[in-house]
Amino acid sequence: MSNLWVPVIAALGSSFLTGLVAFGLEWWRSYRADKSARAERRSRAYSMLLTRSIVISQLASDLHFTMEVRSGLGERRSPKPTTWLHNVET
Repeated sequence: MSNLWVPVIAALGSSFLTGLVAFGLEWWRSYRADKSARAERRSRAYSMLLTRSIVISQLASDLHFTMEVRSGLGERRSPKPTTWLHNVET
């Protein structure tokens, strides 16, 4: 009687191992895909941060240059009014 159940138990064990490996491989693939997506989002965020900081730095440099030219610091002349900065009409 025990010889009859040996192939059945072997088939069930084989099916269980096949399902377990398939489930494990799918879990591993989804984990790697999530990890890759997180790395891509992080890379994009760093790129945007650097781009925006360069824009702000360039704006500050341009304002500094404009203030030097308008105030006469680069030359020996009288300063001009700075009302142009906020467009206030007096």
